[in-house]
Amino acid sequence: MSENQKTKIHECLTEVYHLDPQSIQTITQKLSPIENSSIIDDFIDLSKNLDFDLKRIPEIAPPGKDDAVLKASEWHKIVLENPYIRILEITVKPGGKVPFHTHQWDSITLSIQGSKFQIDDTKGNVLVEDWEEVAEFLEKYTDPLSYTNLGDQEFKALSFEIKE
Repeated sequence: MSENQKTKIHECLTEVYHLDPQSIQTITQKLSPIENSSIIDDFIDLSKNLDFDLKRIPEIAPPGKDDAVLKASEWHKIVLENPYIRILEITVKPGGKVPFHTHQWDSITLSIQGSKFQIDDTKGNVLVEDWEEVAEFLEKYTDPLSYTNLGDQEFKALSFEIKE
């Protein structure tokens, strides 16, 4: 990641997400493997639409019983959590099977290192997709899904879950 990109990320994490310097440094380090500058630009553009009201703490339901951190904690690690966002670091090794889980909040997710996945739902449906290195908005999903990394490299992502 170039110095210009680091500056842009720092500004975004400060102005949009209102993060402290230590959290910004941690997240910037986790994003440093990204070489494609358009991914960083896309993340910043997606983030510009967010507007957190820091004068009020939102009333957020606690994570559901199938929450990713509860059901699939080996693959979903909390990097930072506050009343407005939860940032997850997601890693899935080749051949890794992530158990059924949900994500109860919309998110802006940066795929740092992509891979090929098999996605299973609880009804027996199966889908195979290539998850590329990208920044994208993902809607919450409350029906549990399971993922298997079919690729030959570890999948890595940071997910900025928006608590609303």
